[in-house]
Amino acid sequence: MASDKSYLYWLRRAYFAAKKNSDDPLTPMGAVLVPDGPAGYRNSQICYGVNRLPKGVSITAGRTSDPLRAFFMGYAINDVIYKAALRSISTHDAIIFCPLGACAISAHAVIQAGVRRVVAHKQTRSKSVIESSADVTSSIAKGDTMLTEAGVKRNQYDGQLFTDNFQTNFEGVLWTP
Repeated sequence: MASDKSYLYWLRRAYFAAKKNSDDPLTPMGAVLVPDGPAGYRNSQICYGVNRLPKGVSITAGRTSDPLRAFFMGYAINDVIYKAALRSISTHDAIIFCPLGACAISAHAVIQAGVRRVVAHKQTRSKSVIESSADVTSSIAKGDTMLTEAGVKRNQYDGQLFTDNFQTNFEGVLWTP
């Protein structure tokens, strides 16, 4: 199992990927898929995903803002699983690091892909419960339920991810995770 130090490292990488590549201006989110095991982090193919519109779909203001955002924007966890499939990177027994963890839709993808563990950031999840809609909060809770029932381990890193000037948007407001 990964250590808290590796949780910090990979969750930060998820945020860096989101800041650089996400199409979502309100809450950019990233996910990193890595194989589990002693050599998994250093000697393997790592895959990154972000919340974004599908390839070939135009970015417009209406598609990246509420209420249409939920219909057009893909989820970071799903994106990382799709990318792994396209690159022939195994998801079986892998770990996904995503600050929010898995909503119900992403939990389904995690289970079907054979991912063994999802690591989230406690403070990001807490912020989501306070500042997101009841639908988002409910979807994350349902995702947790499905992951638990399917035997997918869930962990959370509890602590500040960044102590420098890194900031990102959460529901359109800048914050430091």
